Amino acid sequence: MMKQTFLFFSFLAGAAGSAADVTFRAETRVVTVDVMVEDSRSRKPVDNLTRGDFRLRIDGKDRPLTYFGRNGVERRPLAMLVYLNLAPDGALRELSRPTAIESLAAALGRLSAEDEVAVYAATDWFVGDPKEMTPLTRDRQDAARGMRAAIEAALAASRQERDSERAGRQPSMTAAIARAREVAGSRPGSQVALVYISDGMNTLDTMESRNRRKLAGELQRENVSFSALDLRMMGSYAAAAAVLNPVGMAFGYSVTGSSDFLAKQTGGVVEDVAEAAGLGAALDRVLSSYVTRYSLGYQVGESEYRSGRVHRIDVRLVGDVTKGRTVISRKGFVATGLR
Repeated sequence: MMKQTFLFFSFLAGAAGSAADVTFRAETRVVTVDVMVEDSRSRKPVDNLTRGDFRLRIDGKDRPLTYFGRNGVERRPLAMLVYLNLAPDGALRELSRPTAIESLAAALGRLSAEDEVAVYAATDWFVGDPKEMTPLTRDRQDAARGMRAAIEAALAASRQERDSERAGRQPSMTAAIARAREVAGSRPGSQVALVYISDGMNTLDTMESRNRRKLAGELQRENVSFSALDLRMMGSYAAAAAVLNPVGMAFGYSVTGSSDFLAKQTGGVVEDVAEAAGLGAALDRVLSSYVTRYSLGYQVGESEYRSGRVHRIDVRLVGDVTKGRTVISRKGFVATGLR
């Protein structure tokens, strides 16, 4: 995973004088980039790399690393928003099985004590304001209860109730990202992650490529990574997507591609899940990407990256370590000023 942050270090030096003390102050601005490297075949994290194994480029220019660390040793706490897309003909079919929540709860139970989880849920593929089932909490059982309550409410909801929830017409992915941005604002010292669980029929708004880029930029601005657990679609929907996607791509549209796009742009991962019992293992793989990461730091000049536009980031391995390795990192960041 890769994340852009600004770190500010103030060095204060007091000098004794005959009249008064004098304080000198200097500021250093550093962009930090969080990166995960995995074995391309086994998909297991690679944790034995060194500073010299990485190359960092920003806007096409090589940047010397002024900081290198492994966040797997001392990492920031995780603030994870689990977003359940509970469309009746979609992910609800598998998520309503008892093994689903049991599997997810087991994965959450392996988080560190300082990590937090929030649970949100929506009952339609495309539109509708999500409900907060559990606010950010360190209580894993509370998070599991929130997921169960969401499932029970979705199963009991009538067609009329689901239609009324759609009245706001807020696209589902837009709503999920808005909630994740709120979490980021409340937890500036945490790793913020949005984990979107659906059957792959994700959005209405991000079927159009321009909106996908806009949403990716919003995530990059707030340093939020996007990951997804995609359950298997019903056969009829999968068949329709297989026909529509190739045609739609010629016009910038995709029925199912938004998860992959957002994950790639923000340094997240997408896991395909065949059945409910596999959700926990898939979530474990997502969580492992936050534990075994590298932090690359680049010291920037006072006037750099203040334009408010998206700056491109490219992280690569060099030398023999490139063989059979995959680098997962954010593709851009937005800096609106010092913060």
